[in-house]
Amino acid sequence: MKKVILSIPLVCSIFATSCGDGGNEPLNDSVPGPDTTQDWSFTRMYDTIQILLDRASVVDTLEHRSSSFVPMLFFKSGYILNSSVKHAVVVYSVSDSALRVDLYEINAHGCGKKQNSIELPGPGVAFDVLLDDYDFDGSKDVFVVQTATNGTGTLWGHLLLFEPSVSFDQLVLFSNADTTFNFVPDKERKVLVTDSLIWCKEGKSYCKTEYEWQERNLVRKNVKCPCSEK
Repeated sequence: MKKVILSIPLVCSIFATSCGDGGNEPLNDSVPGPDTTQDWSFTRMYDTIQILLDRASVVDTLEHRSSSFVPMLFFKSGYILNSSVKHAVVVYSVSDSALRVDLYEINAHGCGKKQNSIELPGPGVAFDVLLDDYDFDGSKDVFVVQTATNGTGTLWGHLLLFEPSVSFDQLVLFSNADTTFNFVPDKERKVLVTDSLIWCKEGKSYCKTEYEWQERNLVRKNVKCPCSEK
C-alpha cells in the first residue's frame, strides 16, 4: 500500500500532474472572500491543494497538515470515509474568522472532482480534524475541532456527517454539534459521550453526558456527575 504523510512545505516540482487538461477541478470557486488578505501565503496554500489532489490520484493514502497558523490546511485522501469510494477531505482557512471544508471524489481516472463545500465560522487560525464514525452507520464522519476552552480541557467543533445511504458525494453539517464538547463515540453502546465542566466543593470536575441518535437527532440519554454543583 502506498501511504504518504506530508508535514513539510511542498514544492511544485516534486509531483507531476497526472490528470492533464481534463484533471482536477479548478479552485476558482474557493478563492478567499473579500475579508481575507490576498497575500502570497494564501496563493501558496491553493497551489498546495492542487498539488496534493494530483498526488492523491497515484497513491493509496495521502495526508498533509500545515505547520503554520494562517492559513492552516488539512488534507487527507484515500478510502478514508468508507471502502467503496476514494475521497479527499480538505479543511483550510479562508480568513482568521472562517474556514472551509471541501469533499473531493478521486474518480476512476484518478482525478479529483469537488463534490461539495461547506464554510464554517472560525476561528480559522487553529483547528484539528478527526475522522471517526459518529453516527454508527459504518462510515466515517468529519469532526472539525475548533479550540480548547479556557484551559478546561474540553473541545468544541463542527460535525459533518457522511451518509452513503443518501449520497456518496455529500457532507452534511450537523447543526447542534458546535455546542458539544469532547465528542467521543462509544461504538459498542452506540452513544456519543461528551464532557461538561462542573464546579464541585472540591474544585472543578466534569459531568459525562450520553446522547443517542433518534431519527437523525441527538437525544440525551444519561448524565453522570461526580459531585453536586455548588
